[in-house]
Amino acid sequence: MSLFHSICGSVVNEHSGGHQCSFCKCACESACAHGFQLHLTIADDSAEVFAWCVGQTAIEFLQISPDEYLELPEV
Repeated sequence: MSLFHSICGSVVNEHSGGHQCSFCKCACESACAHGFQLHLTIADDSAEVFAWCVGQTAIEFLQISPDEYLELPEV
């Protein structure tokens, strides 16, 4: 489970004892949300496409909460 900046949706990193957005570089102690990264591989007979999404987009795609995601068994 990762932290995401709730304003821009980018991953939040630990920085000098606090949290900093990896995209907009702002301090975001109170503007963080738990989420996860979703990696997809879509293939047909002609091609294979790899895509990924994070944060709210991943939650909406799978239609589950981060807590429900943590309860899923590892396969």
